[in-house]
Amino acid sequence: MKGRDMMMYEVMRKAEFVVPVYQRNYDWTEKQCGRLFDDLENLVARGLRNHFFGSVVISGGGLFEDQAIIDGQQRITTLYLLYAAICQAFLKDGTEEGRKWAEVIRSEYLFSDSGVKGPLKLRLKLVKDDAAALTAIANGAAGPGGSNVTENYAYIAERIERSPCSLRELVEAMERLVVITVQLGDGDDPQSVFESLNSTGLDLSEGDKIRNFVLMDIPLKDQEHYYEQYWNVVERNTDYDVSSFARHYLAMANGVSPKKSGVYEAFKETNSGKDMTEVLAVLRDRSETWRQIAQANTGIHPMDKVLERLDRLDLDVLSPYIMGLLTSMGEGALGPEEVTRSLSVVESYVFRRWVAGVATSGLNKVFVTLHRDVLRALNDNGELTYDQALRSVLKEKTGSSRFIDDTTFRHSVATRDFYRGVKANMRCYVFDRIENGDSPERVDVVGSMEAEKPTLTIEHVMPQTLTPEWRRALGPEAQEIHETWVNRIANLTLTGYNSRYSNKPFSEKRDMEDGFSDSRVHLNSWVAAQDEWTLDQLKERNRMMQELFLELWPGVEDAPCLKSPNRSTVSLADDPATNKTLASWTLWDDTHKEGYWRNMYVDVLKTLAEADPDRLRQVALQLGNNCFSSGQTPQTNVRIAADLWAHTGMSVWRIVRNLCRIFEGLDLDPEDLTFEVVQKGRD
Repeated sequence: MKGRDMMMYEVMRKAEFVVPVYQRNYDWTEKQCGRLFDDLENLVARGLRNHFFGSVVISGGGLFEDQAIIDGQQRITTLYLLYAAICQAFLKDGTEEGRKWAEVIRSEYLFSDSGVKGPLKLRLKLVKDDAAALTAIANGAAGPGGSNVTENYAYIAERIERSPCSLRELVEAMERLVVITVQLGDGDDPQSVFESLNSTGLDLSEGDKIRNFVLMDIPLKDQEHYYEQYWNVVERNTDYDVSSFARHYLAMANGVSPKKSGVYEAFKETNSGKDMTEVLAVLRDRSETWRQIAQANTGIHPMDKVLERLDRLDLDVLSPYIMGLLTSMGEGALGPEEVTRSLSVVESYVFRRWVAGVATSGLNKVFVTLHRDVLRALNDNGELTYDQALRSVLKEKTGSSRFIDDTTFRHSVATRDFYRGVKANMRCYVFDRIENGDSPERVDVVGSMEAEKPTLTIEHVMPQTLTPEWRRALGPEAQEIHETWVNRIANLTLTGYNSRYSNKPFSEKRDMEDGFSDSRVHLNSWVAAQDEWTLDQLKERNRMMQELFLELWPGVEDAPCLKSPNRSTVSLADDPATNKTLASWTLWDDTHKEGYWRNMYVDVLKTLAEADPDRLRQVALQLGNNCFSSGQTPQTNVRIAADLWAHTGMSVWRIVRNLCRIFEGLDLDPEDLTFEVVQKGRD
């Protein structure tokens, strides 16, 4: 690697630059261009000798031959736009001197003469659409719309027109820009340099960094092929949100979900040393799976219907599991029927938890390892199908990860408020499911509820505001009945005529034109058959709804018990230690293989001490001698930090209880500490 100070104009007029396809497009906006123009005007106004313009990192060939821009394409591109705008301004001047200046700029900064007949070659080749825009502008034509190249050129041209500086003064100011030019040699790693020199002032996304990582290692002559045939496909399949896709792909592949800001580092650690062409092939295949999930378009109709419903649940944490499931199907390990049934099991699992009001915070830890947990159980219980093994694994979840049982679910269906505070996507999901079930003859509930002018809305059979007629119909307990039942599922249905129903008595809602009796909505059939709407009808419809919910979202209580040792992942918020052997533990996405609870306890405390020793000492003072001491006595004490020792001669139950108290004292989420455990005592 060689670096030296150079005048920027010397670099530009003697080199032909290529922006590799793995680089992002030209992203500077008027803000950055305006700052550069202000600097140039300041150079003129103050008569400064030079102005530092940052660094440019290039590789390939000699210093003044064709070379790839590793870092600095934003500022170099902006200078080309400046030269192009000044060139056109000189031509617009119409004088002989102006034409001469324009020709100098064209020949020294914009185009190079290769000696071959045909169009002159632009000294800078950008990526894709940016290249077409820059070529048009350099040739005096209008660039295509929608490109930052075109928009910034128009801004620069406008600044030139109203600048107090003359065209020659602006050119001379540009000749005073100094850069540090870094030339990479054969032994230099362009990716490492790129990571340490991001000089555009615009943060790279995690996806940008991954693109650079996988393409930069491929020879320059092959990069365009792999960009078009692989990376560009990945971008299209992920709707250009590669960062999110990569995060879930890594969670599926590694069993650990990286932080959003650490996706690139996790990807780099996972794939360093691998053949990048093979990595790109895998990414392309997995992105196709991602597209199928996002669009609910596997080509298998029953499966796609479940995927559509899962999408309405708006649970991002499901993606790693579903990716693993569909990947196994694509590899021929699972059949479509098994996969469809498994997706339905997951649907029941997450929906039952929502109805019961169980927090979703622990689901990330469940789904990031669920596929491998099921495959392990399937391997130990070969007579089961995948979906049967899935039901058995979920049946064994406890605490905040538990599968809501039928009794709890039935009670929650009866008592939950299905109206107030329920998000629009969940309303659509619930009422579409209970209206249509799995029937091929469907009412378009979702489309009707989500339309700009909805043609179906939720209707309270007993209205939200009681009228005297309704109070008489409900009897002396009317107020209590109303407060208890108004927003429960037993009192809710769908109608296209909500405003016309208003607070009318039940018989009018039923018999009016377009009333319950005329409704095309199946949910209204039983309602329309009633003579009145009182507590008796609410209780009976409540019972019917309980049975319907149990049918549509079945439980796992009849799932077979796993006969062989089964590993599962539980969190500190669960009951991680009862009759279980420790296999590994994970804190803040950092996993440690460990078979002893005592060793885990010590290492977790040391990790907490490294993160914030003062706060841990404060908690230690609060918990007292049952957990900590200031000395080594007794011999079972282990040093955690300076002047802080932890008692370790205790039962596993006590270890877990102490950790719960410590996490509570530190205001830490117990879901952040998870354990891979093996159930004891299996035949």
